[in-house]
Amino acid sequence: MKNPSSARSYKATYAYCQPLYNMRMRDIRVEHMQGVIKDAQVGDATKGRMKSLFNLLFKWCRIHEVVEKDYSALFVQKIGKRNKDNRVPFSDEEILLLWEHEEAPFVDLILVGLYTGFRPTEICLLENRNIDLEAGLMIGGMKTEAGTARTVPIHSKIFPIVKKHWRPDRKFLFVDVKQTALTYDQYRGRFKHIMQWLHMDHTPHETRHTFITNAERNGMPRDVLKLIVGHELFDVTEKYYIHRSPDDLRVGIELVGYTPEKQN
Repeated sequence: MKNPSSARSYKATYAYCQPLYNMRMRDIRVEHMQGVIKDAQVGDATKGRMKSLFNLLFKWCRIHEVVEKDYSALFVQKIGKRNKDNRVPFSDEEILLLWEHEEAPFVDLILVGLYTGFRPTEICLLENRNIDLEAGLMIGGMKTEAGTARTVPIHSKIFPIVKKHWRPDRKFLFVDVKQTALTYDQYRGRFKHIMQWLHMDHTPHETRHTFITNAERNGMPRDVLKLIVGHELFDVTEKYYIHRSPDDLRVGIELVGYTPEKQN
């Protein structure tokens, strides 16, 4: 695959297909694939990738005449639709609890999301070469034209976290045990573990939702917030007549703060 991130994701997905490892492709039928997907203890997104993996495998096998029929095309994996309206921000007390357990594995990645507005995958793909500790800036982001390669100041609260993980001889800021970038599935699994451990009920994307909610509540200028989180500027005045410097972004991001912190 041309995209290394996609290759890692499909490799991780393949691990959930273990019941089919010893079967020949020509013997695999719809019920086998559906059963593996149904029994996998993973979320809807991963189950969707399992179906995509089966599609790719059967496509390759058809091209090379390993199978005569593409059984993966005979069923549709129904994925629950994500309802963005149901997202719940982290409470200030929950964020304080995360800080109290900052040294526990993976908690610091959750804190980075809460103070940058980066999506989980964007955090996983942050590269050390795009982090300037002296200037206090990070370049990262994906998904939309406005969100790709955007400049995000390093909030003073998480600067020690970023500095601790930064390695000039390593590609990615946060890595797995093999020193490669975390996949979204790895991030989601670790996130779920932390939520269960601390008795919280949140999804990975609710760190970004919390950041945006807090920034708006604390008066961050709307155009600054859009630049930081990668939302497109639609207003003509914002897009063409207001020019923001890195210092403007730094001032804006420092407005993000949670009540228990301000009382300390």
